[in-house]
Amino acid sequence: MTEENFDPRIFSGSPNLETLKLVDILLGDLKTLSIHALILRNLEISFSREVSYSCKVVIHTPRLTTFKYGGYASMVISTVSLVSLDQVCVDVHWNPYLPKQEDALCLTNMLKQFRQAKYL
Repeated sequence: MTEENFDPRIFSGSPNLETLKLVDILLGDLKTLSIHALILRNLEISFSREVSYSCKVVIHTPRLTTFKYGGYASMVISTVSLVSLDQVCVDVHWNPYLPKQEDALCLTNMLKQFRQAKYL
């Protein structure tokens, strides 16, 4: 997947979407994955270990209750408050391409996005 052939509106074009699973994603040179889904309640994203960098994930999902993430620590940015978020499951692999301190900082910043979750 590349910036040229990926249309981020694909997720906003499904207004009744409640569950989205993107498993073992290999994004090519795509640096940002944006998901805009107003009714989405369950989101699962896992990146292939073949990716040597972390992709920025931008989510606009005000009704999100469950979020599962797998891959390298990534910059996850929510454009709305995640007040409905109940459960977050994070399976992070240490990135051998980054210094450990930078990787740990990335993980810490990622987890801050989910401070309203009831279960982490």
